[in-house]
Amino acid sequence: MRESRFAGRALQALLLALAMFLGGCSSGDDNASGYVPGSGQFGEPCQESEDCASGLCVRVDASHGICTHGCTGDVSCP
Repeated sequence: MRESRFAGRALQALLLALAMFLGGCSSGDDNASGYVPGSGQFGEPCQESEDCASGLCVRVDASHGICTHGCTGDVSCP
């Protein structure tokens, strides 16, 4: 009985430490990589994803694409 209580507390401590470690992984600086999105707005032409404010350029053909954005549901999808 005593061993199972110790194992339970050890597991709780391990899970708490893991949660604290994973919660602290963000540097707090979303632009740490130096990436700066382009100025292209939804529907505007682009050559690469970096040209678009959303960071998403969808290829239309071999030479160009259009800026789009991600969606979270049917309402916000282009």
